[in-house]
Amino acid sequence: DDRLMTFRTNLADGITQDGWTIGDITGRIQDIQPNLSRSEAETIARSETSSAVNTARESAYREQDMADEKYAWVGGLDDRTTEACRWLIEKTNPRHGGEPVSLDRLKELIDEAPSHDPDMPDDLARPDNFVIHPNERKTFTRQVDF
Repeated sequence: DDRLMTFRTNLADGITQDGWTIGDITGRIQDIQPNLSRSEAETIARSETSSAVNTARESAYREQDMADEKYAWVGGLDDRTTEACRWLIEKTNPRHGGEPVSLDRLKELIDEAPSHDPDMPDDLARPDNFVIHPNERKTFTRQVDF
């Protein structure tokens, strides 16, 4: 509908500007949906910007014929890290004992990740967008051997 298109346009406009922040995107979302709390709008902002940035990163790798290179799930491990993200980091990130995988395999593991978190519904992941759950703070990166 019109609100969804407005949201998508505002999101795209926001993340293509230099120096954007999650706070900026959160404000744009609240402008469109003023009934959302700041926390709800921030969850949407973080989830959707993560989705957009990760999808763009995947497109760039695929355009360069790098889909079969090796990739790892990355991000800080802290008290806000879900068990699903922790599992995927430990599964794919060599700094945490994991083995990097192809982009297609990473999507399969993202789809599986919620099943390794007892506090998360199993159908929450959006593997096509490299998002395990709402408010995603983690991402993926290509692993390079030196």
